[in-house]
This record gives sequence, C-alpha cells and structure tokens, in this order.
Amino acid sequence: MIIGDPYRFSVIFDRVEEWNEIENVNNGFFALCLDGKIFPKYMINAIIETSLHDVLSVLKAIPEDGDMFCLETEVCFKTIYDRVFPDDYDADDDYRYLLSPYALTDENCFIFILKNRDKVRIMGAELKYDIENSTHIFDDAEISVVELTENDIQQIIDKIEVYTH
Repeated sequence: MIIGDPYRFSVIFDRVEEWNEIENVNNGFFALCLDGKIFPKYMINAIIETSLHDVLSVLKAIPEDGDMFCLETEVCFKTIYDRVFPDDYDADDDYRYLLSPYALTDENCFIFILKNRDKVRIMGAELKYDIENSTHIFDDAEISVVELTENDIQQIIDKIEVYTH
C-alpha cells in the first residue's frame, strides 16, 4: 500500500506472507519515500504495525521550530541529528523530530520532520556509518527535502489511521 505521493512524501508498506510463520504476525516491507527517493534503498523486513505507529505518533505531534526551519538544509539536518542523538551522554535525546521508525534507523536512514506555522519540512538521508569511531558520516550525504502543508500531513494521518484501526 502506498499512502501519500512518492514524489513528495509517502509511506509504503505491504505484508509479505512468506515472512510470517504465524498468522497474527504482521511482518512485511516498509519504506518511506521522500522527493521520489526511497528509504531504505533495498528491501527490509519490518513489523508493519510498529513502524506505522511510530510514524503516526510523530506526524500527530510535529515539533514547531521557526528558527531551525529557516536554516539551510544541511545545517538543519545536522542540527536535528545532534538533538536526536547527542554526543554528550548526559544530554537528553529529543526524538520528537525523528520520523524514521527503528526499522529505518537500523539501516542508517534518518528522516526528520519539523514545522513552522502551517508549513512542514521533511528531510532524509541514508548516512554511512564509521564503525571504528562509532559515528555517522555526513560528508557527501545526499539529503532529500520536501515542504508540505499541515493539510497534506493530515491526509496521510487519516489514511494511516484507517489502515491501523
């Protein structure tokens, strides 16, 4: 199922029978599409209800930050990444901006969301991971970005809720 416009923002998922040994389990394909690019780039096995719940929770409570919204894409993306995953272990994580469910972050795909008044900005990138230094690499990261309205987001919320209820 595709909810939304893949050339702007969409949630793509489908139950895969062969991935479910038990009838009540709902494993399947899950991805987010942003500006015509799919995250992750390859097929992963995700628990569909969990991933949809994670995305839905964030879409219903998009953080508003006018100052950050106006930053250049690369600066905004890195700033949000640092808020969500601070280097300082004593600092609080701020997951409000993280639209990627765990199935995507496990694949180094990070989709962030924020709004300014009625405009919503969604940014995403698949980052490389430096195992030796335990950090993600931002050099040459291709960041996709779209700007939507709150109405666009509400339509996606409504369609996800129809599926999940």
